Amino acid sequence: MLAFLGDTSRSGLVYSISRSASLAFFASLAVTGCAAGYQERSDYLLQMAQRGVEVNKLFRGQDQEISEDLCLSANSALNDDIPSNRSWGYDPTSEWEELVRETFVNACISGEY
Repeated sequence: MLAFLGDTSRSGLVYSISRSASLAFFASLAVTGCAAGYQERSDYLLQMAQRGVEVNKLFRGQDQEISEDLCLSANSALNDDIPSNRSWGYDPTSEWEELVRETFVNACISGEY
């Protein structure tokens, strides 16, 4: 039954299994262990600025006075999809989250980016 592995000894089988497990582990890192790259984060900031401008237009259309508090509330309600800037599935850093929040709020308040 083990002849197809080329080495019928127990150590050969263990080596084949451990090698396969190692390959699977490192392949999974390529899929799940990467942080958002520079371009992806840059594109996300642009998207947040555009969302902020859209929200500004919505508020103006409702004759609401646009304030920082109003835009912060809109940010909390709308922007829960921040890509992480850290590897291994860790949450984004507070600095990155703050930059995203500032980008949205500034665009929301001013209506431009």
